[in-house]
Amino acid sequence: MSDEKKGLPRPPLYTSDYITIAEVLDFDLERFGKLVLSLMYYTADGTVPDDLPPDLKAMFSIYQRRISAAYEKYEQKCLNNAKNGAKGGKAKAAKTQKPTKFIPPTLKQFRDAVVYFYDNDELGDRDEMPDDTSIKRLYTQLKENNWQIEGEPIQIAFDWEMLILSRFAISSFLPFSDEPYIRYIFGKYHGLRDADGKTQADGVSCDFCEDYNAKLDGWTVGGEFYPKAKWQEALDKYIPIWQKRNLSE
Repeated sequence: MSDEKKGLPRPPLYTSDYITIAEVLDFDLERFGKLVLSLMYYTADGTVPDDLPPDLKAMFSIYQRRISAAYEKYEQKCLNNAKNGAKGGKAKAAKTQKPTKFIPPTLKQFRDAVVYFYDNDELGDRDEMPDDTSIKRLYTQLKENNWQIEGEPIQIAFDWEMLILSRFAISSFLPFSDEPYIRYIFGKYHGLRDADGKTQADGVSCDFCEDYNAKLDGWTVGGEFYPKAKWQEALDKYIPIWQKRNLSE
């Protein structure tokens, strides 16, 4: 349905991804196969299924974002290599250029972003749009915090869009909201951004939530178990591992 991406490397789904999917679906092989096959088609040519039930659709959306991010990262790397090759010695100087100054959104732009995410099914299993009071409350909080999240200045629109997703998205298969993790990552791990300057808090948080073991009520990171109450310690140990796995060139 969308532009084919033949020739690009296939973004991997790790063994832990398949195990998580199987556990969430209670090892229902028919439903597991339907979701994995949909992800395979999306990886191959961008096909988005239109016949998945709501819970599978929510899970598909999570992995769809991961696959799309992998493609974007690869394409950006190719683009950067091409630019650097053309510029030669100017490439180093280009890296020292100051980033574009962040311009905060208006309340209308903020509302429009929420509407866009809702209309495009990026807010998970919500039956209704977030109410205007909640939207305005989040906008006011960011404005009163001088457009900072946990002390780190917002740099690009993606940063506050990510917070909208974390605040208002509802998922049927995660036992908790990932917003605390996103805010913690955003505020503590300054510089955790990709080549386009996008914070990676959303990606880390998403994967961290997926690695949560509901039966044990915690995480096993680097061979050590952390109960849910010690999520900050688990996350501090998890992030370097995530960076090595996802951001290594």
